[in-house]
Amino acid sequence: MADVQNSPLAEPSDVETMLRRPLTPAENNAAMDLLSQASAKMRTACGRPFGWAGGTDTATLKVTGGQVFLPEPPTEVISVIDEDGSTVTGWRLDGQWLKVPGMSSSRFVTVTWTHQQDIPDDVRGAVAGMVARVLATDPRAIAGMSQQTDSAGSVQQTQTFATWAQGGQILLAPDDYRVAAAHKPWTPRLWVMRA
Repeated sequence: MADVQNSPLAEPSDVETMLRRPLTPAENNAAMDLLSQASAKMRTACGRPFGWAGGTDTATLKVTGGQVFLPEPPTEVISVIDEDGSTVTGWRLDGQWLKVPGMSSSRFVTVTWTHQQDIPDDVRGAVAGMVARVLATDPRAIAGMSQQTDSAGSVQQTQTFATWAQGGQILLAPDDYRVAAAHKPWTPRLWVMRA
C-alpha cells in the first residue's frame, strides 16, 4: 500500500503541462524526486497532510459553547470520549462542528473521525510549477553561476541569473505561498463572555 501521506502532490504529466512540452528522459528521471521535495515543502507551508485519502484522525479538543471544531472535514465520526474516558452520547455533527450539548466549556473531548482529503487543483499546479521552474532553469545557474559575460569584437552580452535559480533548488514562489495560505487549516476562535 502506498504511503499517501508522503506521496507526491503532482505527477510528471502535471509538470509537462506546466512546461508545455514532454519531459526529456533525464528530466523524467529527476521528476519524481523533485516532486517529492516540492510536495514536502507545500505540505509544510499549508500545515495539512494533503493526500490522506480516507484517513483517520484522533484529536483532543476543547469544548467551547457546547461544541468543538474538527480540523479536517469529517466523513464519519467514529468516537467521542470525555476526559473521564466515558463515551459521549447525544453529539451531533454540523459540518466541521461537533455539537456536544450539556458539556461545560472547561471540558475536553477526544474525537476520532475519518475524512477524505483530495488534492486541490491549485496545490497540484503549484507543486508542478515548482518542479517546472527547476527543470527550465539554465544549467549554468543550476551549477551556481550568477552572471556570465560573452564578447565578440565590440559586441558584449551579459546574462545575470536570478538568485532563486542558482543551485536549482525547490522553492515556493510568492504565488505558491498564497496557494498554501488558502489551504491552511482554519480553526475558529470563540470568545465566551459571561455577564
